[in-house]
Amino acid sequence: MIRSMLTVPWLAVALMAQPAPPQAPPVQALKQFLSLTDAQATQLTQLRREQGQAVQVIAQQIREKESALRTLLESGGADAAPVGRLVLDVNDLRIQIRETNERYQAQARQVLTATQREKLGVLIEAAKLQPAIAQAIGLNLISPPLPPAPPPGRPGAAPPLPPPDGVE
Repeated sequence: MIRSMLTVPWLAVALMAQPAPPQAPPVQALKQFLSLTDAQATQLTQLRREQGQAVQVIAQQIREKESALRTLLESGGADAAPVGRLVLDVNDLRIQIRETNERYQAQARQVLTATQREKLGVLIEAAKLQPAIAQAIGLNLISPPLPPAPPPGRPGAAPPLPPPDGVE
């Protein structure tokens, strides 16, 4: 009994240490707003996954260059040429990330129909209001939106309602 009580916490720690499988971002509201088909939503999700993988490779290179830069600077008396080279390399990699993001965004927009791209323009304009909305919420001028309810069966979801009287 004691052994099983001690095993449970270790099992929980081991399970929490496992990386969570990547999940597709929720797109139901966007599907509804843009009238996306399931195929379009799947294609956009796949493009987003590919973009994330491409950016992750470049981000790892940035981390390596920044680590080398820190090592040079912490060693004292670092020569300006290698330091400058690393700074320029990091800047070039950041530009690569921006270009990668722009390329994938253009590909994603090609998935949309002309009508959907017009509706996307409304979202782009609305996104520009985000700072003003956050400040208005912060000053209690408007109420924040309610978070979406979790799907049934998920943690935090309300328990299912009992059937009406006389119904089994």
